[in-house]
Amino acid sequence: MLDPAVETRPWDEQLALDDAAYREQLGYLLERSAFYRQKLGAVGVEEAGDAGGIADLARLPLTEKQELRATATPDRPFGTHLCARPAFSLISPRNRRTPSASSLPLPRRTP
Repeated sequence: MLDPAVETRPWDEQLALDDAAYREQLGYLLERSAFYRQKLGAVGVEEAGDAGGIADLARLPLTEKQELRATATPDRPFGTHLCARPAFSLISPRNRRTPSASSLPLPRRTP
């Protein structure tokens, strides 16, 4: 085992940690992504607490790739779902799954 304390943690304790991390991440998402604020707002989630916890995850709407692509514009090539400001992007050539080049936002590294 890499980390016995983590890998043998009681299920209830791990679930509580995961639930807290989920709620924190959802707050970050709602604060920074216009796309997800609108999408989740449509089902009554205006702030992270409205979504409940991990046990309530199934009631949230799924996001389809077409929805993400639809928000991309020349001014916002990563669309409105992006939660971080990319310092630069990596453009990769076409692959078998994507008919056009793909962009991947990469965060700025801090020293």
